[in-house]
Amino acid sequence: MREECPHCGHKLVSPSGPMQSPVLLIGEFPGVEEIRYGLPFVGKAGEVLKTEMAELGFDYNSCRVTNLWLHMKPKDKEIVKRELEWHAERMFAEMKGRKAILLMGSELSAFFLHAPLMENLGIIITKRPQLSKYAAFVMVAPNPALLLQRGAVVGEFRFALESFVREVKRRKIL
Repeated sequence: MREECPHCGHKLVSPSGPMQSPVLLIGEFPGVEEIRYGLPFVGKAGEVLKTEMAELGFDYNSCRVTNLWLHMKPKDKEIVKRELEWHAERMFAEMKGRKAILLMGSELSAFFLHAPLMENLGIIITKRPQLSKYAAFVMVAPNPALLLQRGAVVGEFRFALESFVREVKRRKIL
């Protein structure tokens, strides 16, 4: 039986992958397939992410994977305000003890960096020292779901993912 959100009762999409993985991949919120199966990145966006990682010689299955929102993000701004803190606390718990974190999506860039995603694309985040308490390094990338839209951010996503993988390999994290 899947855990439910204590605020709204929606079934949660739980983090997956090795609990002790030094690498954490964080998306914004689950899609339809993720909600159906209760696992992050099992739908088309997950296929894109896994394919792009494999092309870089990086094993997706060695990473811990989660989302900021553990169910579909509410549309009502009052509900978002009420629930966001709870979801963020769960995400912060997943971040503890990691060596590398990839934040995927503009909502995560806004949440952590208070800046547009493109301002920090593919670079190690140094502006927010509070992130260093969670990981040796943090980077941002576009949401891989955007690659499903014709012509959207393919180059930006690949650049950011390649930068992240290169840094993980350089630091011998995996």
